[in-house]
Amino acid sequence: MKDIIGILLATIGSLVLVGAVDHLYDKYENTSSQLQAVSNIQTIVSDTENLYQGQSSGYTGLTDSVGIANKLFPTSMISGTSVIDQWGGNVTLAADSNPSFFDITFNQVPQSQCVALATKVGGNRLQSATINGTSATVPVTISSASSSCTAGKTNTLVWAFN
Repeated sequence: MKDIIGILLATIGSLVLVGAVDHLYDKYENTSSQLQAVSNIQTIVSDTENLYQGQSSGYTGLTDSVGIANKLFPTSMISGTSVIDQWGGNVTLAADSNPSFFDITFNQVPQSQCVALATKVGGNRLQSATINGTSATVPVTISSASSSCTAGKTNTLVWAFN
C-alpha cells in the first residue's frame, strides 16, 4: 500500500512540475515574441527614416514592395512578396494619408499579444496609434489597449511615424 501511495505522490508531483514548466515556457514564448515584434518595428522605423531622409515628397510611394526591395524589413519577416509578423499576420508599410508620416500595420495579432505590443511601441517619432479602428492616445496606456484589443487572432494595430 505504501508503494502505491508513493507512486501516486510521485506521479502527481511530476504532473505538477510538467505543468509549471509548460506555463513558464508559454510566458517566456509570449515575452520573446513581443520583444521581437517591438525590435522589428524599431528596425523598420529606423531604416525607413534613413531611406526617405531629405525627400521633399515625404513618404509618398512607400509600399511593402519598396520596403522589401530596400531591405527595410528584417529578413525573418519576409515571405516571398509578403511581409508577416511572428504570429503569421500580414504586416504593411505604407505612406500615411499625411505624406509626412508613414504607417506600420500588424494584422491578426493574437489577444494575448495585443495589449503588450500596443503599449510597448513608442518613441518620439510615434505620432498616432490605432487599435482595431479605435484611435489611442500615445503613448498607448494599458487601459486603452485593454478596452480595444479583442478575443482571438483578429486584432489590427496601426502606428503612424514621422
